[in-house]
Amino acid sequence: MLATKQLATAIAHGADIGRVAPTTNIAFELALPLRNSSDLDTLLKRMYDPADSLYGKYITPDDFIARYSPTDVQVSTVKAYATAQGFTVTGVSANKTLVGLSAPSKAIETSFGVEMRWKRTPDGRVFFAPDREPTFPSGIAPNLAGVIGISNVGVGRTFLHRAMPDVGPLSGKYVSYTGNYGLAPADIRKIYNVPSATYGGNGQIVGVFEEGTFTPSDVAQYESFYRLPSPKLTAVSVDGYNTSSPPGSAAVEVTLDVDMFVALAPNISQIRIYENTDQNVNTYNQFTQQLIDTFQAMATDKVRPSVISVSYGLPETGSSASELQAENTQLKQLAAQGQAVFVASGDSGAYADQSNYPDDVPVGSDPATQPYVTSVGGTDLFDSDTINYIAETSWADAQDTSDGNDGTGGGGGISTFWPMPSYQTGSVVPVSDPQGSPVKRNFPDVSLYGDFDTGGYDIFFTDPDYGPGFYGYNGTSASSPLWAALVTDVNAARLAKKQSVLGFANPAIYNLAKGPTYGFDFHDITTGNNLFYNAGVGYDNSTGWGSFNGASLLADLIGPSLPTARSFSPASGPVGTTVTITGTNLLRVLSVLFGGTAATVLQDTATEIVVKVPQFATSGAITITTASGKVVTSGKFTVTIPGLSLPTITSFTPASGPVGTLVTINGTNLEGTMAIYFNGIRASSGQVVSNNQLNAIVPRSATTGPITVVTPIGTAKSSKNFVVAAPGWG
Repeated sequence: MLATKQLATAIAHGADIGRVAPTTNIAFELALPLRNSSDLDTLLKRMYDPADSLYGKYITPDDFIARYSPTDVQVSTVKAYATAQGFTVTGVSANKTLVGLSAPSKAIETSFGVEMRWKRTPDGRVFFAPDREPTFPSGIAPNLAGVIGISNVGVGRTFLHRAMPDVGPLSGKYVSYTGNYGLAPADIRKIYNVPSATYGGNGQIVGVFEEGTFTPSDVAQYESFYRLPSPKLTAVSVDGYNTSSPPGSAAVEVTLDVDMFVALAPNISQIRIYENTDQNVNTYNQFTQQLIDTFQAMATDKVRPSVISVSYGLPETGSSASELQAENTQLKQLAAQGQAVFVASGDSGAYADQSNYPDDVPVGSDPATQPYVTSVGGTDLFDSDTINYIAETSWADAQDTSDGNDGTGGGGGISTFWPMPSYQTGSVVPVSDPQGSPVKRNFPDVSLYGDFDTGGYDIFFTDPDYGPGFYGYNGTSASSPLWAALVTDVNAARLAKKQSVLGFANPAIYNLAKGPTYGFDFHDITTGNNLFYNAGVGYDNSTGWGSFNGASLLADLIGPSLPTARSFSPASGPVGTTVTITGTNLLRVLSVLFGGTAATVLQDTATEIVVKVPQFATSGAITITTASGKVVTSGKFTVTIPGLSLPTITSFTPASGPVGTLVTINGTNLEGTMAIYFNGIRASSGQVVSNNQLNAIVPRSATTGPITVVTPIGTAKSSKNFVVAAPGWG
């Protein structure tokens, strides 16, 4: 027996309905274990630690294969074993972790000590599966990590739905838009504050996971209507799929994914569309096997995407432990190569598996629960008639049963399989997220508008029933590629600054979310639920860290530029004066200090800050602290008191004397004097005689030099030096 389970837990819910015919041919795979896996885990931690010398130094597929893939001897051993069992070897993956096989059901039964059975789920779907855990000879077991695809209990699905006006507004709230039936690219940018001038993904190559083909002219119509560039669209065959096949039921998913990438990253050079068989036309298709094979293809492709989006998923219970681990192997390679993966968390709220209603329990969606992906949840958006961001809530609608009897909502919860990854440590706070797990992988990581009952995103699509035209679509299938597009913009900007691409995004996202810029970079969603998990302050299992505030998050992920302060106006004034400070990189102000006292910030843009001079402010330079750094103005602001002016020193007497001498200082505006200095040494004893006269005792350690008087209005310095004489001198 192998250490991991080879059968998904969902199999146990199926009712037996008969044996699979012995001659039925089944395609499956044997997964091989990585070498030096602990070294790989260490490398991944170092690659994503900004303080480490290996930060951002990603490896190539050839490096990965040489250091971590199974050896040629291991592959040959597994192939020989498979052939001896009567299996046909159909291929070996480029990274040597998968051996593809095909065999009649009888051969599988004989080799693995099982009987292949047909079963029926509580909701009526028929699938095949072994009747018990497979066994393997002790001689081959060390070379195997598991068997993949000997059951098709796990069925993947897309996470999109037609939005209004085809679906009624169950919440009573429609989102405003300028598109035909949903948010146009400009609307998305405006609501989520994504500046159009921020690189736009210049020159980047991205990828999407898909089942089936699409109509390229649909994307061209969308780009033409919204005057967007047209990146190269490349269909990549996975598992021998014919990319010339006519578009099927999942064509709209491809269209939505591509359009959302183009909407926020219009200058990408190529979108690689990794196409596999549509499950609706293949009875024996195993979805997790598709995921594994596609991730492997993305990791070893000669033209590799730097950012990937997956808008599909299946309940975690629909995959075996060995299948989840084999999937994780491919995702680790992608992370080690600096390739970011974003995955839709699902549209069924906390209930990814609703096949056992009314006995459903919260179940997560794979691959959204995988530790090396960024899981993207869904929200309900509230904007204004002018299409500006107002707020979001967690998305849940128990009345909408289009996804199952439990209702719809943004996917989120707790993995039943994966332990908490290191980047999540400290994220789940019991006070704000009492439903979170301190030991398991919590998801989603982030979120974005996805509630299809309140609106959607505009796309052009050739609908098989209604014909070509613009339609509104929504779901986490839109949220994921939009987040992926934002990170594509980040990568382009980082490369322009001679930095590495961001790579796997979670370490950076969690570092920022736990830091002082969280309120600037994210919209924290604190209300609502996803049918089970409540939203709350900070991280929660309903919406993760929340949605992005584009300009701010872009700046921090790209690498913030330090602020500068060029000038301020006016140069003086009393408490309450409005002061305008100009400069660069002034967004996300943390504080503006006048002599150590914080001012009220009235306005904050990249080039201008408007503040009010605070009570108890003193004259001097203004200190500005932003999320990116600190700057001190070169000029000094003078705090005035109405009716008073800057102090002056006109004379003092005597002109010299030893320590302890009483000195009378004459001048103007001396009322309120706070300190008197003899050549920089503060007098410990002094008296304000009048607005025009002071008395002070020459302090110990004083030396010859000017006398300085400090008042709340400013500072005065004598034009002549007071001469400190030795005792008894003169």
